[in-house]
Amino acid sequence: MARRKRWEETPVKDGVVTIQLSRWQSFYEYVEQELLDYTDYIYRGQSDAVWKLESSLRRLIRNSGQYLNETDREVITLRHLENFKKNARGRRGISLDFDSDENWWALGQHYGLATPLLDWTRSPFVAAYFAMAPMEPRDGMRCIFALYPTKSLDVGKLSQIEPSLNDNARLVAQSGLFTRLHSHGDVEAMVREVCKNDSERFTLIKIILDSTQRIVALRALNRMNINHATLFPDLYRAAKFSNNQLSIKDY
Repeated sequence: MARRKRWEETPVKDGVVTIQLSRWQSFYEYVEQELLDYTDYIYRGQSDAVWKLESSLRRLIRNSGQYLNETDREVITLRHLENFKKNARGRRGISLDFDSDENWWALGQHYGLATPLLDWTRSPFVAAYFAMAPMEPRDGMRCIFALYPTKSLDVGKLSQIEPSLNDNARLVAQSGLFTRLHSHGDVEAMVREVCKNDSERFTLIKIILDSTQRIVALRALNRMNINHATLFPDLYRAAKFSNNQLSIKDY
């Protein structure tokens, strides 16, 4: 007997589908029934479902209040990276192979630099943690994105980056990787452009969960050993984990 689906699903349009879940427990079911056999998907969690899949650098440039064409953005991006390289001199602490600009961007991402990279993970449950962990917004929807990047990579619209750095314990703990978009806009807009009129293949899945499910989700993920202490192996995040232990009953 086929299992009854416990979610609402929009028709696929331009390679994008939205899955609406009413309860956290349905997330397990969706992963098990729909995603378990597809190992090429990568995942990202955002605490507000209305946020675009765009990089921190693009947001920073856009919010500067200046209209910039694509050539201007590229010039500013290169200058921004060169400034970071210069300002990082004598501060890295250890010697690494930084011949690749992508490694520099990955290092900057780790320390809070605005970069053209987006963080992703190979684990849907790690992505769910990042979607649910922030306390705000208390109302509204959270989103876990699942991206099948192959088609976008084939047409040169997107790079999938797995840095060769060996000192980023967070990246290892989170099964992390990055993407870099090679066009203006955001990842969803890029998918819709590349997959225009595709009504069959799920290239981007948007899994929506209500913020009211935050506590039960975090408790369940903690039982799976997915929490701030394991995903961020440093003292600051140990403190954040301790705060969750205090604020969430039976955490």
